Amino acid sequence: KDVFRCYACGWGGNADLVGALNLRKKWLKIFPSIATLRHEQQIREAQGKVTTRRKNRNVKATKTGPNRTVA
Repeated sequence: KDVFRCYACGWGGNADLVGALNLRKKWLKIFPSIATLRHEQQIREAQGKVTTRRKNRNVKATKTGPNRTVA
């Protein structure tokens, strides 16, 4: 197993774990508010406020790959 070692502070850890933590940080910077927005929307709905959530909309299914059928 490879070990990552920081040159600046000397901290070390499993390289795969360090990579996963870095990817998580990057993901949270790109998509920081998805969970927050969903939670806030649920609160507004519970309070009886009108939201922009789209319910019961019919969306036409499309083929996404070779030999796929749409039911």
